[in-house]
Amino acid sequence: MAALSLPLVATACDPAPEAAGALAPASEQVRTLVNEARAASGVADLAENDVLQARAQAWAEHLAAIGTLVHTPDLSVGLNFRWRVLGENIGFGSTVSNVCDAFLKSPTHRGNVVDPRFTVIGVGVAVDGQGRTFVVEQFAAI
Repeated sequence: MAALSLPLVATACDPAPEAAGALAPASEQVRTLVNEARAASGVADLAENDVLQARAQAWAEHLAAIGTLVHTPDLSVGLNFRWRVLGENIGFGSTVSNVCDAFLKSPTHRGNVVDPRFTVIGVGVAVDGQGRTFVVEQFAAI
Protein backbone atom coordinates (compact mmCIF):
# COMPACT_ATOMS: atom_id res chain seq x y z
CA MET A 1 0.00 0.00 0.00
CA ALA A 2 1.32 3.43 -0.94
CA ALA A 3 1.48 6.35 1.44
CA LEU A 4 0.24 9.61 0.00
CA SER A 5 0.19 13.12 1.20
CA LEU A 6 -2.52 15.57 0.28
CA PRO A 7 -1.51 17.33 -2.92
CA LEU A 8 -0.53 20.97 -2.82
CA VAL A 9 -2.84 22.15 -5.67
CA ALA A 10 -2.08 17.69 -7.01
CA THR A 11 0.16 12.50 -11.00
CA ALA A 12 1.13 9.09 -12.20
CA CYS A 13 3.99 6.48 -12.66
CA ASP A 14 5.31 2.98 -13.67
CA PRO A 15 7.79 0.15 -13.09
CA ALA A 16 9.98 0.20 -10.01
CA PRO A 17 13.61 1.13 -10.43
CA GLU A 18 15.89 -1.86 -9.96
CA ALA A 19 18.98 0.20 -9.22
CA ALA A 20 20.08 3.82 -8.92
CA GLY A 21 20.75 3.90 -12.67
CA ALA A 22 17.09 3.09 -13.29
CA LEU A 23 15.85 6.24 -11.54
CA ALA A 24 16.17 8.50 -14.60
CA PRO A 25 14.20 6.05 -16.79
CA ALA A 26 11.65 5.75 -13.95
CA SER A 27 11.17 9.53 -14.10
CA GLU A 28 10.63 9.28 -17.84
CA GLN A 29 8.09 6.51 -17.26
CA VAL A 30 6.26 8.73 -14.77
CA ARG A 31 6.04 11.56 -17.32
CA THR A 32 4.80 9.13 -19.96
CA LEU A 33 2.10 7.80 -17.65
CA VAL A 34 1.08 11.31 -16.61
CA ASN A 35 0.71 12.29 -20.25
CA GLU A 36 -1.24 9.11 -21.01
CA ALA A 37 -3.67 9.94 -18.20
CA ARG A 38 -3.95 13.50 -19.50
CA ALA A 39 -4.60 12.29 -23.06
CA ALA A 40 -7.33 9.96 -21.79
CA SER A 41 -8.91 13.01 -20.17
CA GLY A 42 -8.58 15.13 -23.30
CA VAL A 43 -5.87 17.34 -21.81
CA ALA A 44 -2.62 18.41 -23.54
CA ASP A 45 0.69 16.73 -22.63
CA LEU A 46 3.03 18.24 -20.07
CA ALA A 47 6.53 19.18 -21.21
CA GLU A 48 9.55 18.45 -19.04
CA ASN A 49 10.94 21.51 -17.27
CA ASP A 50 14.62 21.30 -16.28
CA VAL A 51 14.20 23.51 -13.20
CA LEU A 52 11.23 21.53 -11.88
CA GLN A 53 12.99 18.28 -12.79
CA ALA A 54 16.06 19.15 -10.70
CA ARG A 55 13.92 20.37 -7.80
CA ALA A 56 11.65 17.31 -7.83
CA GLN A 57 14.64 14.96 -7.89
CA ALA A 58 16.34 16.80 -5.04
CA TRP A 59 13.12 16.73 -3.00
CA ALA A 60 12.57 13.00 -3.66
CA GLU A 61 16.11 12.34 -2.43
CA HIS A 62 15.45 14.50 0.65
CA LEU A 63 12.24 12.61 1.44
CA ALA A 64 14.01 9.26 1.04
CA ALA A 65 16.75 10.50 3.39
CA ILE A 66 14.30 11.61 6.11
CA GLY A 67 11.94 8.68 5.51
CA THR A 68 8.69 10.63 5.58
CA LEU A 69 6.42 12.76 3.41
CA VAL A 70 6.57 16.54 3.61
CA HIS A 71 5.61 18.92 0.83
CA THR A 72 8.17 21.37 -0.51
CA PRO A 73 7.78 24.36 1.86
CA ASP A 74 7.52 26.99 -0.90
CA LEU A 75 7.33 25.78 -4.48
CA SER A 76 7.96 29.28 -5.82
CA VAL A 77 11.42 29.77 -4.26
CA GLY A 78 14.23 29.66 -6.79
CA LEU A 79 12.12 29.42 -9.93
CA ASN A 80 13.74 31.25 -12.82
CA PHE A 81 10.60 31.42 -14.95
CA ARG A 82 7.25 33.16 -14.76
CA TRP A 83 4.49 30.87 -13.56
CA ARG A 84 0.74 31.20 -12.93
CA VAL A 85 -0.06 28.05 -10.90
CA LEU A 86 2.14 25.51 -9.08
CA GLY A 87 1.31 22.07 -7.69
CA GLU A 88 2.99 19.03 -6.19
CA ASN A 89 2.22 15.35 -5.61
CA ILE A 90 4.37 13.35 -3.20
CA GLY A 91 4.08 9.73 -2.19
CA PHE A 92 5.98 6.56 -1.42
CA GLY A 93 5.35 2.88 -1.81
CA SER A 94 6.95 -0.42 -2.65
CA THR A 95 7.29 0.42 -6.34
CA VAL A 96 6.93 3.38 -8.68
CA SER A 97 3.90 1.66 -10.18
CA ASN A 98 2.33 1.34 -6.73
CA VAL A 99 2.75 5.05 -6.04
CA CYS A 100 1.46 6.06 -9.46
CA ASP A 101 -1.61 3.86 -9.14
CA ALA A 102 -2.32 5.47 -5.79
CA PHE A 103 -1.97 8.96 -7.27
CA LEU A 104 -4.49 8.15 -10.00
CA LYS A 105 -6.95 6.62 -7.52
CA SER A 106 -6.84 9.71 -5.29
CA PRO A 107 -9.22 12.38 -6.63
CA THR A 108 -7.06 15.25 -5.41
CA HIS A 109 -3.77 13.81 -6.70
CA ARG A 110 -5.38 12.83 -9.99
CA GLY A 111 -6.67 16.39 -10.16
CA ASN A 112 -3.11 17.65 -10.50
CA VAL A 113 -2.31 15.06 -13.15
CA VAL A 114 -5.19 16.11 -15.40
CA ASP A 115 -5.39 19.81 -14.49
CA PRO A 116 -5.48 21.59 -17.87
CA ARG A 117 -3.82 24.67 -16.37
CA PHE A 118 -0.52 22.85 -15.91
CA THR A 119 1.85 22.93 -18.89
CA VAL A 120 5.16 21.58 -17.49
CA ILE A 121 6.29 18.92 -15.03
CA GLY A 122 9.36 17.80 -13.11
CA VAL A 123 9.57 14.27 -11.66
CA GLY A 124 11.84 12.91 -8.95
CA VAL A 125 12.26 9.28 -7.90
CA ALA A 126 14.42 8.03 -5.02
CA VAL A 127 14.66 4.82 -3.04
CA ASP A 128 15.41 4.81 0.70
CA GLY A 129 17.43 2.29 2.71
CA GLN A 130 14.29 0.24 3.37
CA GLY A 131 13.58 -0.10 -0.35
CA ARG A 132 10.66 2.33 -0.36
CA THR A 133 10.26 4.32 -3.56
CA PHE A 134 9.55 8.04 -3.15
CA VAL A 135 7.97 9.90 -6.06
CA VAL A 136 7.70 13.69 -6.36
CA GLU A 137 5.79 15.39 -9.16
CA GLN A 138 5.99 19.16 -9.46
CA PHE A 139 3.66 20.96 -11.86
CA ALA A 140 3.56 24.52 -13.20
CA ALA A 141 1.45 26.59 -15.53
CA ILE A 142 3.71 28.88 -17.54
